[in-house]
Amino acid sequence: MAITTPKLIFEEYLKYDGTDTRYKLFKGELIPMSLESGQHSAECGLKNFNLYNSVFSASEVIR
Repeated sequence: MAITTPKLIFEEYLKYDGTDTRYKLFKGELIPMSLESGQHSAECGLKNFNLYNSVFSASEVIR
């Protein structure tokens, strides 16, 4: 006999506050997300920095 877990809808997912673990909703199921690594965090920070600088340097040209 197969055991099935109830599927969540998006509104239920938004209200879900189970643990400190972050989850993503995939086809109605909660999937625990892994923690990001230090290297991943550093790369994201660098990309955000570059994006921020390119947006604001472009806005100065428009003025």
